[in-house]
Amino acid sequence: MTGSVMKLRDNLNAQIKLYEKLEDVENRKNEAILNKKGALLKSITSEEEYVIKQIDITENKRLNIINDITKETSMHCNSSTVTLKDIAKQLDDVSASIISNLGIELKKYILSIKSINEVNMRMMKDNVEYFKIIVEGIKGSIGKNEAYSSRGEHRIDQLRSPLIFNKTV
Repeated sequence: MTGSVMKLRDNLNAQIKLYEKLEDVENRKNEAILNKKGALLKSITSEEEYVIKQIDITENKRLNIINDITKETSMHCNSSTVTLKDIAKQLDDVSASIISNLGIELKKYILSIKSINEVNMRMMKDNVEYFKIIVEGIKGSIGKNEAYSSRGEHRIDQLRSPLIFNKTV
């Protein structure tokens, strides 16, 4: 295993750990959405942004390592993007197996996160629709000038009597 291939192996392991963290964050985000905990969701989203930035940095490093490997092995690929499969074909059997297995594990996390993220997005859209319906219902229950003047002051003469107020007192 060459130095560049060992760097690739280490980089893929680092990416797997980051995607593992992101999967955990997405699962916690799912719980926050289900329980309608906005403050917690905001905190989790900040954590998610940090992990995504780390993934982006690691991904850029991986692309540089792959570029180095293609130069070292004089790979000539038909596609503009070199895949891990392309690299594995150029390596000895043991190195190829390690890189391929890491690629499979990384893809497993990516697909899992994609699935969780899709569910989270649907739940958030449903929550937004739910709150829109509630707000529209509230807006419809009070007429424009029923209880407030044009300056937003309470108009005592227009306020409805509370249901639990005893008028005989």
